[in-house]
Amino acid sequence: MKRKDFVKNIALGTLGVALSSKISQAAESKKKPNIILILLDDVSAVEFGCYGNIVHKTPNIDRMAQEGILFKTAWATPMCIPTRALILTAKYGPRINWYKNNIKPKLEEKNGILGRDNIIYAQLLAENQYRTGIIGKWQLPGTTKQHGFQYNCTWSDSKRFKQKDTTDSRYWHPTILENGKVIPTVSNDFGPDVLNKKAIEFITQKNSPPFFLYYSFTLPHLPRGAKSIDAYTTVPERNERGELTGKRSVGTLQSNVEYIDFLIKELIEALQKNKLLENTIIFFTSDNPTSGGKTGGKCQVVQEKGCRVPLIVYAPTIIKSQAPSENLITLADLYPTFCELGGAAIPKDYEIDGKTFVSLLLEKPYMERKWIFSYYEDKRMLRTKNWLLDGEGNYFRCEYIANTTESHFEKVKADDETKEFKEIKSYFDNILVGLPKPTEQFLKTNTVLSTPSSKQTKKPKKNPAKPAQKNIQVK
Repeated sequence: MKRKDFVKNIALGTLGVALSSKISQAAESKKKPNIILILLDDVSAVEFGCYGNIVHKTPNIDRMAQEGILFKTAWATPMCIPTRALILTAKYGPRINWYKNNIKPKLEEKNGILGRDNIIYAQLLAENQYRTGIIGKWQLPGTTKQHGFQYNCTWSDSKRFKQKDTTDSRYWHPTILENGKVIPTVSNDFGPDVLNKKAIEFITQKNSPPFFLYYSFTLPHLPRGAKSIDAYTTVPERNERGELTGKRSVGTLQSNVEYIDFLIKELIEALQKNKLLENTIIFFTSDNPTSGGKTGGKCQVVQEKGCRVPLIVYAPTIIKSQAPSENLITLADLYPTFCELGGAAIPKDYEIDGKTFVSLLLEKPYMERKWIFSYYEDKRMLRTKNWLLDGEGNYFRCEYIANTTESHFEKVKADDETKEFKEIKSYFDNILVGLPKPTEQFLKTNTVLSTPSSKQTKKPKKNPAKPAQKNIQVK
């Protein structure tokens, strides 16, 4: 089905849908599961206890991993906007020309507005009787409605929406729009708390059809104007019962990560209280790794530092607890997984890079991915379970470290003449032919705004080396 035909059918309400035979028992009994995608903002997998961190206390996220399934190797891109585009379209950057926050098509060009030129999973779910919503951070061209989200409550950094005495902060005294209308806030209102309340309101709406919620956290992204890599926002102080004390905790990566865990606890408790958890599937991940520091990887292309993110799937009555999975996942895989769970058929002529992993979640026969791909500017990263090509052109042998969620990488010399290396290099070269770099002309004409660069970019002087973050211990 062509894009224009899809849009026409959406308007007429005649798009055909089909239930998959592989969806959960809840969906098979004609009770479609609720789906929540939690997308954090700038946080590495290793910031959480379930991924080996012994400093950050994240008991609720750890329990999700223990009672659900944790993926050891899930890839996003090294920067937020390309990852968000990847999730919405299930297409790698070379397919839609989205390579970096400031390297993407212009609005009037093809893929300048993704929901106009692609079929978005939320559009398919909405057509299949889902109530769809986005809460938190949008940060993409076009409206949320154009992309299939019927409800939106998002942080806005636009000064035209500022209230008197407010800031355009995503944190304290935030500017938040609900379906286009400003939510009044005061100086002691914390944006993530406001958004979490709205998320709970959305998922607990009475007499609702099944819902899909794209919950895009603003935490723990550094506040605008932060002068150092550890200048995180302060967060509300809470006592042991979770009650506000009226004070603010020091702004650190640890305090931000632990506050995320508290918000997750509130969300899950709301699902339990309203007897929704038994038919809800939660996907927990991040748009890219932490910004800077020892555990950081944002905008990096060395090994898999810039593209590896956490991924946990939690649905205690639908998905059985499983050991940490070594299956390779790209966040493009979320799209077809959501559609299969929701019984929404993807038009056959809409080509995607994502692969559904519902069968894996349900412990049914699953044909695993052979490789995953990521990109940043003109750098490309590619990985199989045993081999990695990073964005600097280096090859590594990969091996999972026993009893951890981490991998060990052994760099291979460029002049290695072994048959194994020659074969893997040829294999990777053949894959990359179909995933080309952006052309020099595209890079020249489609750099649409100024954004920070990593030390791997062509202009390192604009981004001096950052000091290592202190007090982070990882197993």
